[in-house]
Amino acid sequence: EECDGLDTIGQLFFAKRRIIMPHNLENIAVVSGNYHRKRCEAIAHLIYGPDFRVEFQGVDFAASEAQMLKEPKSLKLFLQTFQGVKPGDDEAALSCLFERHELYKHDNRLRERYLSDIANTQSLRK
Repeated sequence: EECDGLDTIGQLFFAKRRIIMPHNLENIAVVSGNYHRKRCEAIAHLIYGPDFRVEFQGVDFAASEAQMLKEPKSLKLFLQTFQGVKPGDDEAALSCLFERHELYKHDNRLRERYLSDIANTQSLRK
């Protein structure tokens, strides 16, 4: 199934909402390039939180110098953008994604779809 993610953050969040949760999965494997693993782990920890067991597998491949230099900046930007979000809090993560993240903050169609999805999930739990 196609994911709505435009970057690592979106890919992990939307995969959680569209694939992981509907199939009641609790154990997840994330495969990432080793150069990108630290940021990927930080993002997955925040997105999935304590209700999921996430394992990481790093893959060696030749990352460009530009990719290597971008990673620390991208990690810092992620931490700033999602500051205050508790791990696993989909509603707060979604809010940050669509209010603070440059790739998503102007996509009202996508925002409404996932707000509706979260509201439906919360009503099912009650």
